[in-house]
Amino acid sequence: MSKKVIDVGKIYFIKDNNNTKMCSDIKIDNRHNTLWFSLKNEDAKYFCERADAFVMAILPIAMTRGYDVICHDLMSKKLHYQLNHYLIPILNDETEIYNKMSIYADLTDKVETENAVMTSFTGGVDSLYTIMKHGKESDFPIKYLCLFNLKSYYMYIEKRDEKENFYKQCERVEEFARQYNYEKIYLDTNLDECLSEYFSTVVTFRNIACVLSIQKLVGTYLLSSSRKATQFEIDPYISEAFDLLIVPLASTESLTFYLSGAEKTRIEKIKELTEYDISYKWLHPCARRGLDEKNCGHCSKCLRDLATLWYFGELDKYKEVFDIDKYKKNLNQNLAYAIVNTKGILDKDVSDLLLSSKSLPDEAKKYSKYFKTAIKNLEEYKNDKKDDKE
Repeated sequence: MSKKVIDVGKIYFIKDNNNTKMCSDIKIDNRHNTLWFSLKNEDAKYFCERADAFVMAILPIAMTRGYDVICHDLMSKKLHYQLNHYLIPILNDETEIYNKMSIYADLTDKVETENAVMTSFTGGVDSLYTIMKHGKESDFPIKYLCLFNLKSYYMYIEKRDEKENFYKQCERVEEFARQYNYEKIYLDTNLDECLSEYFSTVVTFRNIACVLSIQKLVGTYLLSSSRKATQFEIDPYISEAFDLLIVPLASTESLTFYLSGAEKTRIEKIKELTEYDISYKWLHPCARRGLDEKNCGHCSKCLRDLATLWYFGELDKYKEVFDIDKYKKNLNQNLAYAIVNTKGILDKDVSDLLLSSKSLPDEAKKYSKYFKTAIKNLEEYKNDKKDDKE
C-alpha cells in the first residue's frame, strides 16, 4: 500500500421530510469531506449500500495523486477487479497524469435489483439517439429516464442558480416521461462541491458513480456516447474521449453498462434523428439555455448542430426548438463560424462536412476566410503581449 491513502468512510443515511442522502466521509490529506447522493424519500429504497459509487467518484483524484483507496464498506468484486487489474494500469501506462494506485476493500457479489433498463435524458443529440434506438422493439427497451445533478452541465445556463437549474430540468424530464410512458428518477449530489476537478476530465466517472449508487433499481445502463468508437483516444483532459475503455469496466455482477451510439458519429446520429418525430420537439443541444427554454441558436453547440441540419436540408423540421428564421437571416456567417470552429473532433467533423458541400454559398466561404484571418491576428496579438510581459 502506498504511504498516502484516501479513506472512504462507512456509508450512512440522512433523511429529511423530502429527501434521503446516502453519505460517506472522505478523508484526503487529513481533510474530511462528506460526499453524498440524494433521492426523494420514496426512491431511497434503490440506494446500494456499497462503496462502489464513492470509489468511482474519487478515482480520478486517487489516480492523479497516486493515492491508494481504503474502503470501510463492501465493494462489488467484479468492479474492484476490473479497476485494479485493467482500468488503473492501462491509464497509468498510457498517460503521465494517472499514477499507480490500488483499491482495498472487502468484497461481495450480486445485489438484488429491479433490473430496469435506464438512460439519462438531456435532450441532446446523443441522448435522443439512445432513446430512439431503445424503444419497445429493442433487446433493451428503456424503462427509466434519469437526471443527475452534476451541476457543470448547467454552468452556462443564463440567469439561474444551480439548484433552480436542476429542478427546471427535472420538470422537463417529467413532461417527456409522462408523454412517452417512461418511469423517471432524479438524483442530486454534491460531487461538484466535494471534489474540485475540471468537469470534462471527470464527467464519465461522475455519471457512472451516480448509476452505481442506485444499483438496486438499474440492471442495464445505456450511457450515451458523445463520439464514435473509432475516434477513441486516452485524453486525460476529456474523459468522454475514452468512454469505450471506462464504461464496460464499470459493470458489476448486477449492473451492466453499455456505451450506446458508439457505432455512429454525431453527424450520422443527427441524420437519423431527422426521421424521428420526437426530436422535432425535444432536441436540445444548447449549452446556454435550460431544457424548458428554446435553444439559443448561437452557442457553439447550437451552431454546430444547426450547420449539420442545414447540410441535410432539414432545418425547417426544428422550428419548434430553434429560431430557424433568425438562423437563416445570418446563414453565411453562421456557416462560416462552423467552418472555422475546429477545436474538437466533433467540430472538425462538421467543418469538413460543410466544406464538402457543393451547395455551400460563396459568401459563407468568404466569411470563413475573414474569420480565419481575424483568429490568426488575434493569436499573434496575444503572443506579442505575452512576449512583452516576459
